[in-house]
Amino acid sequence: MNRNYFALITFVLLLSCSGAANRKSTLTPTNDTIVTNIASDTLNSMNNVSIDKKTALDSVKMLLPGGRYTIGKESQIINNSWKEFYRDTITGNYCIDRAKYTVSTYTDECLGMECEYIKSGRNSLFFINMPTLKNGIVDSIPIGTGYIAPKTPMVINFNSSKYTISVFAELSDENKEEYEPNKEYSYWCNYKMTLCKDNSQEVELFNIDKFYDSVLRLLFAGDIDGDGKLDLIFDSHINYEEESITLFLSSLAGNGIITRVAKASISYDC
Repeated sequence: MNRNYFALITFVLLLSCSGAANRKSTLTPTNDTIVTNIASDTLNSMNNVSIDKKTALDSVKMLLPGGRYTIGKESQIINNSWKEFYRDTITGNYCIDRAKYTVSTYTDECLGMECEYIKSGRNSLFFINMPTLKNGIVDSIPIGTGYIAPKTPMVINFNSSKYTISVFAELSDENKEEYEPNKEYSYWCNYKMTLCKDNSQEVELFNIDKFYDSVLRLLFAGDIDGDGKLDLIFDSHINYEEESITLFLSSLAGNGIITRVAKASISYDC
């Protein structure tokens, strides 16, 4: 009886150490972390598998630094348990830390009413109520301007896996004359963006009817949640009078490769 008990304890300890070693190895940065663009012909050779519709949107709350917040509403939601995702202005590193913010009131002349403003002293992208995120520097990779044109996919090699972001869209009829192939275009319609991992799994990231003088742009690519897999942040506003950020994480995707976790928007129109 005692011999079996000690054998069981030894097996559990060995299994635990093995799991810890595996987790450590997945977080080790690799030298193959690069971003490239591929020709449009490559699209035809990619496997077009069924799109995973699973989403974790609104599973966590997110707030953007800025104004137009209702007095006593958002300021009552955010607290010191929230995290802040920001980019260090000196090192250029992306970081996670406990949220540091101030709330003030101001008169919005466009709306003609009092609003609240949530301000950070750092170059903050967003605040998020996800206490499981670990504080510190976030593993990230350079992405250039982050603009992904239709038929010109972006390929990201990250921790021994190849991720391909592809855009499919049509020119809007009323703004076709403004289109120039080598420049960013801000009037796409019937727009769809997908993410494919290792030419097999595919996820739909965005499906947008029309843009109004705005550009959807990748802001960040790296590992936010610490699982060694790719996470993404997009500037996802579709109207020039708004600000919007969408966060995709791999750790909440279940059997998929990534899922939309949170989205926050502020409208500045009158």
